[in-house]
Amino acid sequence: MAILYRPQRSEIRDAMFELKAFDTSEELLAQVSQEWKDKYPDAKFKIKLKALNDERTGWEYTRYVCMTDNGIDAPYRHPKVVGICDSDTFKAMTKEEALAKAKTLFEQWAASQQ
Repeated sequence: MAILYRPQRSEIRDAMFELKAFDTSEELLAQVSQEWKDKYPDAKFKIKLKALNDERTGWEYTRYVCMTDNGIDAPYRHPKVVGICDSDTFKAMTKEEALAKAKTLFEQWAASQQ
């Protein structure tokens, strides 16, 4: 089973360049926490269940990865989106297969936009 994750960026191309695959949602959240540790060492993260289809990537069930509390201020009323993940579209693939498929789907979409 593969869970794909891309960080929130202003350009989808930049986000897809940083694409990662994980075996579990716990592993994904631990990595996200590690990435934010220097700025917010006590931050809390959560995957928000909002299924959306993203035609740019071919992801059928995207979910938001959010910072719900940065450990400094009070918990956020509206969690900050730090990335997007999909645990359903590529669940029958290995991490390597999922990464390759996601990159191919994105490249196909990007080519269709020119």
